[in-house]
Amino acid sequence: MNNQQAQLDSLSDGYRLNGGKLWGNVDAAAFDRLVAFMLAAKQIDKTIPAKDMVIAIPDFFAKVNAFDVRAIEDSARACAF
Repeated sequence: MNNQQAQLDSLSDGYRLNGGKLWGNVDAAAFDRLVAFMLAAKQIDKTIPAKDMVIAIPDFFAKVNAFDVRAIEDSARACAF
């Protein structure tokens, strides 16, 4: 349970760091910073632009986040092991 809670906390932190509106949303500037760090740490030999790593589908994260939170919560509450 502690492991699962740690994973949920990490997901929640990412959600809040990216504006708290869309789950899974990414910031290309953050990827550019990560790539620069990895290059400086010699974890990678060359860089690529963040825009090449980030999904470029218009409104992708808005579409992915179009789900009924209440229905999911109700389904989880009804689950019996």
